[in-house]
Amino acid sequence: MTPKLSKAAVLYLEPHSGEGHQFAQCGTCRMFLAAKKRCTILGDTEIGADDSCGLYVPGSAEKSAAVSAAVTPKEAGLVRDTKVRCENCEFGGESKCGHPALGFPIISTGCCNAWSPKKAYKAAPWLGER
Repeated sequence: MTPKLSKAAVLYLEPHSGEGHQFAQCGTCRMFLAAKKRCTILGDTEIGADDSCGLYVPGSAEKSAAVSAAVTPKEAGLVRDTKVRCENCEFGGESKCGHPALGFPIISTGCCNAWSPKKAYKAAPWLGER
């Protein structure tokens, strides 16, 4: 039997107090500059608060943070207007991930890099244009 991957292997995160349904969106990421509609690592790409990527780090950005093109949107896994939490994942459940390689305890507002859109959820607009 193949061993299951750990939470750390897929970067599973749970929201901090008060983030809930905005968790894992650019608007709650420490690299998002709301006034500039930019991410500190995605260069000149316009970013919305409801976008998300695989490099999400919870927190608030410094208003004076510099913007650079450290990675491309494609390398970061940028998705537009997509709620990438367990509650919207094909494998999400109330308390346990149903992904065949995972299976660990989750909460509905958690997220990980194995996220796959539910069939009932709108198709993920991967790298959609603004």
